[in-house]
Amino acid sequence: MIDLNERVFNNFGSQEKLNDYLELTSYKHNLNLDNLRFNFNQISQVENRKYSFNYEEFKYTIYRLDFCDKEKNEFYLFSFLLPVHSSFNHKLIASTKTNKILVLPFFSNALYYEEFNILICSKTPDDWNFIDNFLYDLYYFDLYGRFIKEEKGILNSIRIPNIAMVNNKIIPIVFNSSLYEAVEIYSYFLIKIFKYNTDGDLYGLIDNNGILYSQDFYHKIIVNKTIDKAILQKETNTYILDIKSRTINSLPYNYLLKHNDNFIKVMSNEKKYGIIDFYGNEIIKPIFNYIDFNFTEDRFKICHTPYEWIKNEQLEDEFKKIEEYIPNAYGLKGHYVEGKLLNSKWGIINSDLDTIIPFIYKWIEEYDENTYLVNEDGNIYKYTSMDLEALEDRDKEIAIHSQIMVVGGKWYKIDKQGENKTRFSVEKGEIQYTTEHLKRLEKLPYDFYKFTDKKAFKI
Repeated sequence: MIDLNERVFNNFGSQEKLNDYLELTSYKHNLNLDNLRFNFNQISQVENRKYSFNYEEFKYTIYRLDFCDKEKNEFYLFSFLLPVHSSFNHKLIASTKTNKILVLPFFSNALYYEEFNILICSKTPDDWNFIDNFLYDLYYFDLYGRFIKEEKGILNSIRIPNIAMVNNKIIPIVFNSSLYEAVEIYSYFLIKIFKYNTDGDLYGLIDNNGILYSQDFYHKIIVNKTIDKAILQKETNTYILDIKSRTINSLPYNYLLKHNDNFIKVMSNEKKYGIIDFYGNEIIKPIFNYIDFNFTEDRFKICHTPYEWIKNEQLEDEFKKIEEYIPNAYGLKGHYVEGKLLNSKWGIINSDLDTIIPFIYKWIEEYDENTYLVNEDGNIYKYTSMDLEALEDRDKEIAIHSQIMVVGGKWYKIDKQGENKTRFSVEKGEIQYTTEHLKRLEKLPYDFYKFTDKKAFKI
């Protein structure tokens, strides 16, 4: 009786079988997508990660592994989970949305390049003694399972594939990894690159031919792929780039700061803040001491008093007392108070400069989609600490960053129309939700609110 290892090898282990498969599925023999020479095999889910498929009149059981497409969870690797002593480590690539097998299990690994519509598969060498500089055989497939080409390389080192499949045509991609690094891929024809400079990091945008859109490098680039616009900053000058026409025009601002999908926060040399959109239109003139985004697209949080975090000798004892109560995850050291915001007056406005929440509060946070939290008479501190969430999730890079702490004062809820002000309080130790799940911190001896992105705690 033939065991599983032998059957897998007979069907997928020989170079002859692989050559036949590549010939059958080759792009040049399957130019007409409506008349492919090969049929798609199907997978069937048995339970959870367990699936099956039929090939050569034999039914195989396979198990879903990490997906090639981590965002959409569509393309997955599947394994036979052969015994450890087996020399065959065959992986199958299939779409769980259509239950179609894109690539049969002739290969040991694969990566999916979404912006390029390409799957690259690697094959473990038959004889490690003859492997050329530890380079693997790499095989390019499109999302119809058509074999495009073969080359030598190391799969995990490929950030930018050298081809894309677009509208049933192979598009060459020119990318010189010795000159720069890809930091963000917006599409096969729009790639943000980085190069080191002694005066600071510089960024550019290149097309699939390796040509710069802007003919220059910048200290900051913010791209809106939906409307083919980019906002650029070099030193203290800002510009808008129309990606389609490759035209650049100056903007009357000095610095680009935070942004969301629709707006960018800008700052003048006088440290006044405003808001623009990705067309370069001025939404709010840079006249405010500080401005920030809200969950609601057309609302902005404004500081009407000087936005200065004060740190001096008179505040040292106060800071030491505060530092004693800053949560210190896993016993790690390094947190410290950066400064105190004195006499702050915060409010909420819309893009028409209408006042939604008057500028009378020491601090404002969005509690949920319908409610603001406002503080009267509290003390506002900024401190640096370890990223608690990153420590909980070891897959994340641990970051040290600034956080805001509001101590004391009275808290109120106000609705998004700026009305129905009610007192807000909870028992110590309870967690107040904003929009995401929250983690409980150690209890502190007095009312202490800690705000992070979209999270609010009361301890």
